[in-house]
Amino acid sequence: MPRALAGASVAEAEAGRHPWETARAAFFAGLLAQHLPKDRPSAVLDVGAGDGYLASVMLAALPSGSSVTCLDSGYGDEVLAQLARTAPPGVTFTRARPERVFDAVTLLDVIEHVIDDHGFVRAITEQSLRPGGTALFSVPAYPLLFTQHDIDLGHYRRYTRATFAALHASAPVDVAEMGGLFSSLLAPRGAQKLLELARGVRSRPAPAGLAEHIATDVGGWSGGPAVTRMIQSVLALDAAVGERLARAGVVAPGLSLWSVSRRKDAP
Repeated sequence: MPRALAGASVAEAEAGRHPWETARAAFFAGLLAQHLPKDRPSAVLDVGAGDGYLASVMLAALPSGSSVTCLDSGYGDEVLAQLARTAPPGVTFTRARPERVFDAVTLLDVIEHVIDDHGFVRAITEQSLRPGGTALFSVPAYPLLFTQHDIDLGHYRRYTRATFAALHASAPVDVAEMGGLFSSLLAPRGAQKLLELARGVRSRPAPAGLAEHIATDVGGWSGGPAVTRMIQSVLALDAAVGERLARAGVVAPGLSLWSVSRRKDAP
């Protein structure tokens, strides 16, 4: 069950979260805010939103009056009722795609959970993103790094730059920026893969029909304040460097790939 935010502030909601999760949320919230108007509210659809933590961080970075609708097929009736009771102002939750269009759509570490990734991205951008709207995507990078961790998360794949670019080409969007995120985490993941191979483990993508959303321990971090701050600082610097390189047209090697796109049929 998604952990409720209970109307908490962003700082309060970060308690017990893994520094990767908080650094990631801060990065994408800042990136989204850069690409949306600063002088008027925006409506955002966050696909695969979980407990709404990322939505709350994104909302805090946007102008007053903005809203974030959290869409997740994994919400059961009980979860929806709990989240509705505790949702911060401006954040709503649904398991059915709203019959409206949004100024922005975010699909952050979601697409790899879907069997038909091209059809999924195309449908969301065609049906839920207004003309000229912003789409923000992120996916795990490097198929060679596919491990048991990916299986545990319900991943069907990791992406190369070419397959990530092909995903955009199948949808009505033009890529404005593309970059890599968390280069510093490549070495630990590479070591994990080598350990698996040394044990004779050959991890393969999750079989068809596996649940799209599987609980993880990122909400149970207990590393202590000093360690948490240190890791957050390293990851924040890592993300900033990757973003700076993306501005220069360089996609940095990273554990994830991200992009900012615009819907093609702008008026």
